[in-house]
Amino acid sequence: MFLYLLDDKQKRAFFSAANEMIIADAIIVNEEVSYLKRLLAESGLGDDIGSISVADDLDLTPFTGRAARVAVAVELLAIAVIDGQYHISEAGLARRTLDAFGFTDDEYDQIKRIAENIASGILTLDRLAEKDA
Repeated sequence: MFLYLLDDKQKRAFFSAANEMIIADAIIVNEEVSYLKRLLAESGLGDDIGSISVADDLDLTPFTGRAARVAVAVELLAIAVIDGQYHISEAGLARRTLDAFGFTDDEYDQIKRIAENIASGILTLDRLAEKDA
């Protein structure tokens, strides 16, 4: 949804971080994979996400600007909550990421609310679209 704020290097780094968020709770669900596919299509990087795996270390260094950091934070939290559960492992990864980006507790709460609204909207959109199928 906000990947237009990222350059290609940042987009690739985002998908590495997104993969880590998806597997953080050791449960990969359809909603997470579906949202990741939406983001991949939006990114313009191609349409195959391949296998979901963990990188050796989460690299946040490509996200130098405030807009890029906000975009990454919102999208990672949307992935974390899109399945209706915010697992402690996902929350920990989100907290470490947002702390590394320098966000305050208030900003964390704001970003989490935005992500929850996005996740809810995507799920509602999918349900509406399925009515025609």
